[in-house]
Formats: sequence, structure tokens, C-alpha cells
Amino acid sequence: MNTQEALLNGHAPPLLIKLIQTNDLDVLPSLAALFHEGKEEESALPVKMTCFVPSQDVKSNIRRAVKESKELSSLPVTIVMQPPLGEHNVLLLIWYINEIPAKLTYNNNCMAVELKNGNQWLFIAQDMDAKESTFEKSAELSLTTMFNNLAHFDFNYHHLLHSWFFIPQITGYSDQKERYQYLISIDGS
Repeated sequence: MNTQEALLNGHAPPLLIKLIQTNDLDVLPSLAALFHEGKEEESALPVKMTCFVPSQDVKSNIRRAVKESKELSSLPVTIVMQPPLGEHNVLLLIWYINEIPAKLTYNNNCMAVELKNGNQWLFIAQDMDAKESTFEKSAELSLTTMFNNLAHFDFNYHHLLHSWFFIPQITGYSDQKERYQYLISIDGS
């Protein structure tokens, strides 16, 4: 197992990220725990997890482990079928809020966090799993789902700080158009 923790900037931000590489999913809940430096009695709150896995079996095992874990069951989780490099078969990126939230709201694989100072954060995760017959339909469904989730929590795309899409073969072609170019035409950029 290999673990790294990183601050998003150098001076106590509300967000922390932990990178975990492992082959042992049974210890996933304990791996997800993050303790403030020098304050082992006070842990940060996990708010989102992205997993990179080599197979559907491992993906199913992660879904089971998350569902069965009291600490992780409310997390928005995205699982990407992309084998990590190196000796570990699972790579996890876990995002944390480094403050005690005033309010938490969960809906549709999303977590809205309101801090005591009034700042709000929304963490969204989704897996499309090639449910749609074409890349275009899948991309449209993904973006529509994201915009609907933003609207549910009174956010819009102007509020986005970070979004990340994993598109298999992104430079490949679908219906005579490069997939990356198709995504740009959907959002109007």
C-alpha cells in the first residue's frame, strides 16, 4: 500500500486530497481516515472518492465495500475502469473538508457541504457505464445529469471549480467527429 496526502495550497485550505494505492479493499474504510497533523483525535470529513480499477470485478468489490462502510456509504464515488500504473490494482483519490461542516446534504451521488462561515461546496460523482448506445448520447446524458445535480442544489456551471471527465479513447472518432471536439460543441465552449 502506498499513501500520499496533499494540501491544495500552502496555508490550511478547507480541502485536502489523499492518494491511496492498494490491493486490499477490505481495509478501504480505515485507509480513508485522514487525521489532522498533530491532532490525531480530530479527523477530516471525506466528501468524494474517485477510484481507478482494472476490472468490473474490482469495481463491484469497491461498490460493495463503500456501501457496507458506515464511514463511506454517503460518499459520492466515481469508479473509472482504467488500470493504475504500477504494482497496485486500485488507485483512490479521496477529497476531504478540513473543517466541521454546519450542514451536509446528500442526493443522487452528490454531497453538499455548508461550512460555518457560509461557504458552500458541492461534490458530484457519476459513472455512465456505457448505458447509452452511442458516445454522443452518453456524453449528453452525463452533462445533463451534472447540470441537473447542480440545479438541485442551487448551483450552476459558473460555480464549477473543478470538473473532470474520463472519456475512453477521447481522441478517437465517433460519427466522423473527434470525441473531444464533440464534447466541446455540447457545452458551447
